[in-house]
Amino acid sequence: MATLQIGDRVLLLASMKAARIEEFLGAGRMAVRVEADGIRRTVQIDDTVPVAPSRRPARAGGATAVTPAVEPPLHRRLAHERAARRDLERFCLAQGEALRRTQRLLRETFWFGLGLSLLALLAGLFGPEFLGWR
Repeated sequence: MATLQIGDRVLLLASMKAARIEEFLGAGRMAVRVEADGIRRTVQIDDTVPVAPSRRPARAGGATAVTPAVEPPLHRRLAHERAARRDLERFCLAQGEALRRTQRLLRETFWFGLGLSLLALLAGLFGPEFLGWR
């Protein structure tokens, strides 16, 4: 069984000794066309298995280099990004609506308080004479 590595994914190709990628068939199809042993075949990227992170010696200094963590397939990452974007948009819309309601409440409270203060001022200045208390 031969393997063909595409990024951090490995295609398991049965009975193919030397395989090469001919073309990537677009993000919508998530497949590659491969030629191996004179046989052309299309392989779905979903039929891949993740490559385990490997440690290999770095070129200089003798330190070890670690391959990046295995990422989910592109269509899943894009779906997660779209879902996160939708959630963020909903959150922003909800926050905007809450802000508008809060501003309206503050405006109404301000005008009510101002009106009540003016009424108290007028009642304090002119109230007793108009009511005949003096």
